[in-house]
Amino acid sequence: MINRQKLLGILLVGFACVATTKAHPILIHTGKVEWSTDQICITLNIDNHCMEHELAPLKEKPAIGEMAKRLARSILVVMPDGETIKPGEFTTELFENTVTAFYRVPKNVSALALIHDPASKLAPLARQIQLRYTDKELKRTSTVRITSAGNHAVIRRNAPPTTANYDPFNEPVLRITRGQAPEKQDITLILEFPYRLLETWPALAHSRNNIITTSGFSKNRKKVSEWVKENIEMVLPDSTRAKIDIAQVDLLDPADKVAGGEKELTLSVFLTRLRIVARYKLEKSPKWIDLTWRGFNSAILGFLVIEQDEAEENPLGIITPTYATIRLEDTSRIMSTRTDEAKAKQ
Repeated sequence: MINRQKLLGILLVGFACVATTKAHPILIHTGKVEWSTDQICITLNIDNHCMEHELAPLKEKPAIGEMAKRLARSILVVMPDGETIKPGEFTTELFENTVTAFYRVPKNVSALALIHDPASKLAPLARQIQLRYTDKELKRTSTVRITSAGNHAVIRRNAPPTTANYDPFNEPVLRITRGQAPEKQDITLILEFPYRLLETWPALAHSRNNIITTSGFSKNRKKVSEWVKENIEMVLPDSTRAKIDIAQVDLLDPADKVAGGEKELTLSVFLTRLRIVARYKLEKSPKWIDLTWRGFNSAILGFLVIEQDEAEENPLGIITPTYATIRLEDTSRIMSTRTDEAKAKQ
């Protein structure tokens, strides 16, 4: 999910209706998504060549317009509380070769997830749907992609772009903040995980029907805290390891607010993130610190690291299973070192 090379590969084939791989062809449909006050409109372009590929495996042969509606019907909108909304109405523009699906959504929602849920009336094909989304308030356009492989895309309203240009709902991030003089040696690490990614460690998190509850997650707080302590390490120039204090383990809603408290909440895994705050208090400011993260698996192949100073975000790089260590210099310059090189210094 964080593998940017794979994402680049998707982008390169995105202009063709059918992109072929060694394994099988991938159908690529295009369109746009518009979000008004209380309505989502998703318009798909009807490409006859693509629709012929959709029809080929089916025993029945519906009209191309009907096939396009089936495809549009497979796109579902997910609310922050986990409610799934199906399209209520459809319109077809024959002259423009498009079909539009309409979804009713509450006015006060700031973020929604889109998923592709192939219905029984669609053939089990490898499929990608690319949608152009424009935030009219901020006048910013982006492209979201959902696939038959089960991924999701998040669209938000009035959400300022991140300086580091990452997707907080699909990519984990590690923020580093340092205390101001005379306490510059104080370091705070903030790890943010999309909950969907955290579920790839079944012992730490799980959901039912893509829904979690705040009380259910509370039972796993201690496990998450211990898991972070096991996988993160700060080594000082004298080879000693800094002591870590896990200060907070919280769920975040789409508006970056801590979810829960005394009130029980139901949350969608697609729109919920986990925030872990870890603090290191050093006796003095060292010339450098080697920061290592080892919490990788087949779903998380990289971890974006950002140094944050007040409202500014300075991307430092991506740590990976091969390059799992980043050196934080006293001058705030960062260099990556191989894991084995870092170990050789200890």
